[in-house]
Amino acid sequence: HEKTRPPIIVDDAMLTASLTDSALMARGKEVFSSTCSSCHGSAAQGGIGPNLTDDFWLYGQKPLQIHTTISKGTPKGMPPWDAVLQPEELVALVVYISSTRGSNPEGAKEPQGDRYDPPGSEKEVEQEKTSGEDDSNEDGKQPSPSEESGEPT
Repeated sequence: HEKTRPPIIVDDAMLTASLTDSALMARGKEVFSSTCSSCHGSAAQGGIGPNLTDDFWLYGQKPLQIHTTISKGTPKGMPPWDAVLQPEELVALVVYISSTRGSNPEGAKEPQGDRYDPPGSEKEVEQEKTSGEDDSNEDGKQPSPSEESGEPT
């Protein structure tokens, strides 16, 4: 007789903690190749489906949002995979897809959706700067409070 495994509790914390798991990433790549690449391309560069390697997302870029998109599908034609894939495979896909971001594969499809820059990224810091502010902080240091407020130093 088969042992019943306890259900996987999928939440932001669990998925975020899984993002560095190399075994899950490898499994996710396998599942992606056999299940997702026909629509998203072999390098997640996009095809019928959107490019998954850039900074633009149609249904959300956070791990739990990616999981929901894969599990439940989308109104634009992606089928729900929760009845086809095992819970571990869904988590592995989230890990793999998250790892492809910024890989800039050849032949990548044009951006679709809303731009997302991960917390702490150079792009996010750049977006936080007010227009007309001196870009002298190229070393990655945060502006001082007086620089942020625009007060002279």
